[in-house]
Amino acid sequence: SRKRGADDERPIDSKRAEPLSNSTLLEALDNDLLIRCASYLDADGLARLGRASTAFGTPQAGQQRSLANEAAHQRFQRSATDEERGCLPKHDDESDIGLYRALEQLREPLSFDELAGYGFGLQEHHPARITCTGRGHWSTAVSGHAMRGGRHFVEFAITSIDQYASIYLGVIRPVSLTNGIDLDADWRGDVDPVLVTSRSKPAVSEKLRSQRTSKWGDSDIHCCVLHCIYNCWNGHCHGTDWDTKVTNDDWQGLEGLVGSGTIGLLLDLDEGTLSVFKNNRRLGVTKRGGLSGEYCWFVSVYSNIHPARSLTMSGGPRGDVRHGIAATEEGLIQGGRCGKASNLEGIEAAFQKAADGKWPRTAEGYFCPICFLSVELPPGIIQWSTFAT
Repeated sequence: SRKRGADDERPIDSKRAEPLSNSTLLEALDNDLLIRCASYLDADGLARLGRASTAFGTPQAGQQRSLANEAAHQRFQRSATDEERGCLPKHDDESDIGLYRALEQLREPLSFDELAGYGFGLQEHHPARITCTGRGHWSTAVSGHAMRGGRHFVEFAITSIDQYASIYLGVIRPVSLTNGIDLDADWRGDVDPVLVTSRSKPAVSEKLRSQRTSKWGDSDIHCCVLHCIYNCWNGHCHGTDWDTKVTNDDWQGLEGLVGSGTIGLLLDLDEGTLSVFKNNRRLGVTKRGGLSGEYCWFVSVYSNIHPARSLTMSGGPRGDVRHGIAATEEGLIQGGRCGKASNLEGIEAAFQKAADGKWPRTAEGYFCPICFLSVELPPGIIQWSTFAT
């Protein structure tokens, strides 16, 4: 065996190294490195990080933002497109984490998040599809996604509509129609928010208006809809302030909807307008100005027919809806995102190749299917269609 040397006689130190305190550990890490690590979290994760420690959730000396908010700010700046930025003007009291959460929600598929009334049911595994079972009452389904700026498009696919059905499609303030509002005592069995006034349904009127926040802005149009009944439109776009004011606006381009089809709505919060499309064809502008603040998509249906009818909703920010242009026999020419200069350049090139076609025209001039604006360009497109991705 090995002989013990002099070095073996030294006492052995049994103490382990003391772990660094959290504050010492954070000081040892570069702030940029911490932000980079935090940037891998989603908005909810960043919110939890900010609550976990003041080192993450409170701005340090000389810093404008906390570490968690700075990570959210950098994620938003790096990933948000121009269209998404236009759809998400920052509220005065909104944190960077809150804005980043809004960006995440903007990118999610639309869904019906609140059903109110006796006649609706969600189809399993299809949060954007509802089934109307009749029962002779108004029922309403609302999307939980709040739109605050820019342009947004939604398309409602209706499987069938009959002479006993009446449908409202439009926008509503981000309110709850059920929280603290009784279906029988307050709504009297009919959940029809566009028909609410302080005279017709005083309890509902008060409870809806009590949910108002600064995010609604200055507009007193809290609910705006297109009214569709069998084989015709009633000729008006209805709006209400849920108090004493009810508007009925005429608009050009009325057409009926028989059987099944799709109705598209384009909400432009920069201009305050609501435009209508039927089976991918633009009909006109139903509301010219006055829409501002936050809105959600919704649908209200009345039917006495018991066999189930289904309605599906899809859409998103204007930039997320691509467009196809069919030009002669040369195939499909794809358009890019709305509002880009390259779109118009591509359309001009398509005109050159499709001289025998006909450009869709409205009373305001030639209508561009890419950016939904009237443009002065020579005719040349045979047909066009829009489709959501």
